Amino acid sequence: MKVIEEVISQFNIDGKCIDISTINKGNINSTYICTYMMNNGEIKKYIVQKINTTVFKEPYKLMKNIEGITKWIEKVSKETDVLISMGHSDATYEEAVAGIEKGVRHTTHLFNAMSALSHRSPGVTGAGLSDNKVSTELIADTFHVNKGLFALVYKLKGDKLCLITDCIRAGGMEDGDYTLGGQPVHKEGIKCLMPDGTIAGSVLKLNEAVKNLYENTDIEIYEAVNCASLNIATALGEDKEIGSLEEGKRADIIITDEKFNVEVTILNGEIRYSR
Repeated sequence: MKVIEEVISQFNIDGKCIDISTINKGNINSTYICTYMMNNGEIKKYIVQKINTTVFKEPYKLMKNIEGITKWIEKVSKETDVLISMGHSDATYEEAVAGIEKGVRHTTHLFNAMSALSHRSPGVTGAGLSDNKVSTELIADTFHVNKGLFALVYKLKGDKLCLITDCIRAGGMEDGDYTLGGQPVHKEGIKCLMPDGTIAGSVLKLNEAVKNLYENTDIEIYEAVNCASLNIATALGEDKEIGSLEEGKRADIIITDEKFNVEVTILNGEIRYSR
């Protein structure tokens, strides 16, 4: 039990999905989709309870532009330090911009499960890329997003680019059949797909994401590392405590070899893994 408690203590809550577009719900089980309403007391109570109790200020993902949502965005952004994120959305560019104007400051896995960028309809993707107030996540496994776009995204976002994995339970496992949210998923290599071909998360490791970004752009190695550390901490408002190696900050450190393989993991000053 003590070991389990120690493991659980290392987890950080990364956010809750409040409203999801059924068009861009991705692999999310429809059973677990809740609709946002301004008078939804349970959601309000959850926010009040969680805002100052989690390790990270939670990035709430707003997935669909519906009546009243911009008022809610404005209220939350003004009265709390919650990071509001757009994702799993079929919103138009104009709707996304309206959300940004009211306080949206993040996008969930750029390009994936959101209205696409085109020359006449920039969508959520275009809104996230073009506004320098907005930080953006990228699943840099070379499958979710073609590696040829990595350099362009970095040039547009710079220190606003945040690498994520979107890794599911099949991560680190052999190819085969798994489940996600009660739905079947087949893993083959770096691909995780549902029976209808919908992408179902990834099996990416964060050190591999840094490697992929570094090898497919002309950025410096520290800039690639920042995308998996300092940039994320800054987006969450936690950069005074974590995200870089500075005196007074929490000692969360990994040491890798020249191929980005993890050799040592240190959490809060304690060695938790050594190869």
